[in-house]
Amino acid sequence: MLKVIAWIVGILGVICGVLYVTAFDVWVVPADDPMLAASIEPAIRAGDIILVSRRTSSERGYLVRCADPRPENPGGFVVARIIAKQNEKIDIQADYVSVDSKRNPSPYACDPITMKHPQTGEDIELVCSTEDTGEIKFGAYRAKSRSGIPTKATVQNGMVYLVSDNRYIHNDSRDFGQMDPATCQHVLFRVYGKEGFSDAAHRFNVIW
Repeated sequence: MLKVIAWIVGILGVICGVLYVTAFDVWVVPADDPMLAASIEPAIRAGDIILVSRRTSSERGYLVRCADPRPENPGGFVVARIIAKQNEKIDIQADYVSVDSKRNPSPYACDPITMKHPQTGEDIELVCSTEDTGEIKFGAYRAKSRSGIPTKATVQNGMVYLVSDNRYIHNDSRDFGQMDPATCQHVLFRVYGKEGFSDAAHRFNVIW
Protein backbone atom coordinates (compact mmCIF):
# COMPACT_ATOMS: atom_id res chain seq x y z
CA MET A 1 0.00 0.00 0.00
CA LEU A 2 2.83 2.41 0.88
CA LYS A 3 4.46 1.72 -2.48
CA VAL A 4 1.18 2.41 -4.29
CA ILE A 5 0.74 5.68 -2.39
CA ALA A 6 4.35 6.65 -3.14
CA TRP A 7 3.84 5.95 -6.86
CA ILE A 8 0.62 7.98 -6.92
CA VAL A 9 2.27 10.91 -5.13
CA GLY A 10 5.25 10.70 -7.47
CA ILE A 11 3.10 10.65 -10.59
CA LEU A 12 1.01 13.56 -9.35
CA GLY A 13 4.19 15.44 -8.54
CA VAL A 14 5.50 14.94 -12.07
CA ILE A 15 2.19 16.02 -13.59
CA CYS A 16 2.11 19.14 -11.41
CA GLY A 17 5.70 19.91 -12.31
CA VAL A 18 5.03 19.63 -16.03
CA LEU A 19 1.92 21.80 -15.75
CA TYR A 20 3.85 24.40 -13.76
CA VAL A 21 6.59 24.61 -16.38
CA THR A 22 4.32 24.53 -19.44
CA ALA A 23 0.85 25.77 -18.54
CA PHE A 24 0.47 27.57 -15.20
CA ASP A 25 2.31 29.98 -12.99
CA VAL A 26 1.60 29.98 -9.25
CA TRP A 27 1.54 33.58 -8.01
CA VAL A 28 0.97 35.15 -4.62
CA VAL A 29 -0.83 38.48 -5.04
CA PRO A 30 1.46 41.09 -3.42
CA ALA A 31 0.29 42.57 -0.14
CA ASP A 32 2.80 45.45 -0.16
CA ASP A 33 1.11 47.49 -2.91
CA PRO A 34 -1.97 49.21 -1.45
CA MET A 35 -3.30 50.52 -4.77
CA LEU A 36 -3.04 47.11 -6.41
CA ALA A 37 -4.67 45.47 -3.38
CA ALA A 38 -7.65 47.85 -3.47
CA SER A 39 -8.11 47.80 -7.23
CA ILE A 40 -8.36 44.02 -7.66
CA GLU A 41 -11.28 43.47 -5.31
CA PRO A 42 -13.80 41.84 -5.28
CA ALA A 43 -12.52 39.11 -7.66
CA ILE A 44 -9.24 38.48 -5.84
CA ARG A 45 -7.44 39.93 -2.84
CA ALA A 46 -3.91 40.69 -1.72
CA GLY A 47 -2.31 37.56 -0.29
CA ASP A 48 -4.30 35.15 -2.47
CA ILE A 49 -2.42 32.28 -4.08
CA ILE A 50 -3.63 32.04 -7.67
CA LEU A 51 -2.92 30.13 -10.87
CA VAL A 52 -2.11 32.24 -13.91
CA SER A 53 -2.01 30.87 -17.45
CA ARG A 54 1.41 31.02 -19.09
CA ARG A 55 -0.31 31.72 -22.41
CA THR A 56 -0.97 35.33 -23.34
CA SER A 57 -4.58 36.49 -23.48
CA SER A 58 -6.59 39.20 -25.23
CA GLU A 59 -10.07 37.85 -24.47
CA ARG A 60 -12.64 40.46 -23.51
CA GLY A 61 -13.86 40.20 -19.94
CA TYR A 62 -10.92 38.15 -18.67
CA LEU A 63 -9.10 39.22 -15.55
CA VAL A 64 -5.43 39.34 -16.54
CA ARG A 65 -2.01 39.85 -15.02
CA CYS A 66 0.21 42.02 -17.21
CA ALA A 67 3.76 43.29 -16.97
CA ASP A 68 3.66 46.74 -15.37
CA PRO A 69 4.74 49.22 -18.10
CA ARG A 70 5.84 51.86 -15.61
CA PRO A 71 9.62 52.24 -15.30
CA GLU A 72 9.39 52.80 -11.54
CA ASN A 73 8.14 49.21 -11.07
CA PRO A 74 10.52 46.96 -13.04
CA GLY A 75 9.50 43.32 -12.94
CA GLY A 76 6.16 44.18 -11.36
CA PHE A 77 2.64 43.33 -12.48
CA VAL A 78 -0.71 45.02 -12.88
CA VAL A 79 -4.00 43.14 -12.60
CA ALA A 80 -7.20 44.33 -14.27
CA ARG A 81 -9.90 43.23 -16.69
CA ILE A 82 -9.79 43.45 -20.50
CA ILE A 83 -12.79 45.64 -21.32
CA ALA A 84 -12.09 47.07 -24.79
CA LYS A 85 -10.01 46.00 -27.78
CA GLN A 86 -8.48 47.74 -30.76
CA ASN A 87 -10.48 50.48 -32.50
CA GLU A 88 -13.23 50.37 -29.88
CA LYS A 89 -14.28 53.53 -28.08
CA ILE A 90 -14.38 53.36 -24.29
CA ASP A 91 -16.26 55.83 -22.12
CA ILE A 92 -16.10 55.77 -18.31
CA GLN A 93 -18.62 58.01 -16.54
CA ALA A 94 -19.54 57.87 -12.84
CA ASP A 95 -17.63 54.57 -12.54
CA TYR A 96 -19.76 52.97 -15.28
CA VAL A 97 -18.00 51.67 -18.40
CA SER A 98 -19.41 51.78 -21.92
CA VAL A 99 -17.75 50.33 -25.02
CA ASP A 100 -18.95 51.69 -28.36
CA SER A 101 -21.86 53.26 -26.43
CA LYS A 102 -22.92 49.88 -24.95
CA ARG A 103 -22.78 49.01 -21.25
CA ASN A 104 -22.72 45.52 -19.74
CA PRO A 105 -25.98 44.80 -17.89
CA SER A 106 -25.70 44.63 -14.10
CA PRO A 107 -28.66 42.46 -13.08
CA TYR A 108 -27.46 41.46 -9.61
CA ALA A 109 -26.15 43.24 -6.55
CA CYS A 110 -23.25 41.89 -4.50
CA ASP A 111 -22.02 42.77 -1.04
CA PRO A 112 -21.12 46.45 -0.51
CA ILE A 113 -17.98 47.41 1.37
CA THR A 114 -16.32 50.34 3.09
CA MET A 115 -12.68 50.60 2.01
CA LYS A 116 -9.94 52.95 3.14
CA HIS A 117 -8.48 54.84 0.19
CA PRO A 118 -4.79 53.88 -0.03
CA GLN A 119 -3.70 57.40 -0.95
CA THR A 120 -5.95 59.66 1.12
CA GLY A 121 -6.76 57.39 4.07
CA GLU A 122 -10.43 58.32 3.67
CA ASP A 123 -13.14 55.71 4.21
CA ILE A 124 -15.00 55.20 0.91
CA GLU A 125 -18.38 53.46 0.69
CA LEU A 126 -18.49 51.20 -2.35
CA VAL A 127 -21.52 49.48 -3.83
CA CYS A 128 -21.17 46.24 -5.76
CA SER A 129 -22.98 44.85 -8.79
CA THR A 130 -22.44 41.76 -10.94
CA GLU A 131 -21.76 42.64 -14.56
CA ASP A 132 -22.73 40.16 -17.26
CA THR A 133 -20.89 40.09 -20.59
CA GLY A 134 -23.02 37.20 -21.84
CA GLU A 135 -20.17 34.76 -21.26
CA ILE A 136 -18.53 36.02 -18.09
CA LYS A 137 -20.00 37.42 -14.88
CA PHE A 138 -17.93 39.38 -12.39
CA GLY A 139 -18.40 41.80 -9.52
CA ALA A 140 -17.52 45.49 -9.85
CA TYR A 141 -17.24 48.14 -7.14
CA ARG A 142 -18.39 51.74 -7.60
CA ALA A 143 -18.37 54.69 -5.22
CA LYS A 144 -21.74 55.14 -3.53
CA SER A 145 -21.86 58.92 -3.38
CA ARG A 146 -19.17 60.17 -5.75
CA SER A 147 -17.64 59.42 -9.13
CA GLY A 148 -14.19 59.40 -10.67
CA ILE A 149 -12.82 61.59 -13.42
CA PRO A 150 -14.64 60.92 -16.74
CA THR A 151 -12.47 59.11 -19.29
CA LYS A 152 -12.87 58.66 -23.05
CA ALA A 153 -10.45 56.88 -25.34
CA THR A 154 -10.16 54.95 -28.59
CA VAL A 155 -8.14 51.75 -28.28
CA GLN A 156 -5.10 51.72 -30.54
CA ASN A 157 -4.30 48.94 -33.02
CA GLY A 158 -2.88 45.86 -31.35
CA MET A 159 -3.70 47.10 -27.85
CA VAL A 160 -6.32 46.42 -25.16
CA TYR A 161 -7.84 48.68 -22.52
CA LEU A 162 -7.80 47.41 -18.94
CA VAL A 163 -10.27 48.49 -16.26
CA SER A 164 -10.06 47.52 -12.59
CA ASP A 165 -12.98 45.68 -10.99
CA ASN A 166 -12.80 48.43 -8.37
CA ARG A 167 -13.87 51.22 -10.69
CA TYR A 168 -13.28 54.01 -8.16
CA ILE A 169 -9.97 52.99 -6.55
CA HIS A 170 -8.38 51.80 -9.75
CA ASN A 171 -5.01 50.75 -11.09
CA ASP A 172 -5.67 50.32 -14.80
CA SER A 173 -5.30 51.87 -18.25
CA ARG A 174 -6.49 55.19 -16.84
CA ASP A 175 -3.27 55.20 -14.82
CA PHE A 176 -0.66 53.50 -17.02
CA GLY A 177 -2.13 53.54 -20.54
CA GLN A 178 -3.29 50.93 -23.00
CA MET A 179 -1.60 47.53 -22.92
CA ASP A 180 -0.03 45.14 -25.39
CA PRO A 181 -1.93 41.85 -24.80
CA ALA A 182 1.29 39.95 -25.47
CA THR A 183 2.30 40.93 -21.92
CA CYS A 184 -0.99 39.74 -20.37
CA GLN A 185 -1.93 36.33 -18.96
CA HIS A 186 -5.33 35.10 -17.82
CA VAL A 187 -5.90 34.77 -14.07
CA LEU A 188 -7.52 31.33 -13.84
CA PHE A 189 -7.97 29.93 -10.36
CA ARG A 190 -7.63 30.84 -6.69
CA VAL A 191 -5.97 28.06 -4.70
CA TYR A 192 -5.90 29.72 -1.31
CA GLY A 193 -7.30 32.92 0.16
CA LYS A 194 -5.53 35.28 2.51
CA GLU A 195 -7.83 34.24 5.38
CA GLY A 196 -6.71 30.62 5.09
CA PHE A 197 -8.73 27.44 4.68
CA SER A 198 -11.38 28.70 7.09
CA ASP A 199 -12.54 31.10 4.36
CA ALA A 200 -14.33 28.62 2.06
CA ALA A 201 -15.62 31.35 -0.25
CA HIS A 202 -12.08 32.36 -1.22
CA ARG A 203 -10.28 29.10 -1.92
CA PHE A 204 -10.43 26.54 -4.73
CA ASN A 205 -12.56 28.71 -7.02
CA VAL A 206 -12.40 29.71 -10.67
CA ILE A 207 -11.64 33.37 -11.45
CA TRP A 208 -13.14 35.09 -14.48
